[in-house]
Amino acid sequence: MEVSERGRGHICQCLSRIATIRRTSTVTICGDVKKTGFQFVESVESLANGLSQLGLTTGDVVAIAALNRSISFFPALPNVG
Repeated sequence: MEVSERGRGHICQCLSRIATIRRTSTVTICGDVKKTGFQFVESVESLANGLSQLGLTTGDVVAIAALNRSISFFPALPNVG
C-alpha cells in the first residue's frame, strides 16, 4: 500500500513529508552509504511491498535481526498493516 493511501495521522505519513521536504537532502548515513529522503522512502516502500508479497498481514509478529539496516523496517512494518 502506498504511503499516500494511508489516512491522515498514520505513522507512515512522515514518509510523505520526508519525500517532499527532504527529497534531495541526506537523511541517513551508514558508513560510506548516504541516502536522500527520496531514496530512503523508496527503500521503505520497497521493503513494505516485499513483506506484503511474502504474506505479512496485520497482527503478524515480526522479529528484526538486521543491525543498521533495521531503520527501514520501523516505518515499513506499519505501512504493511
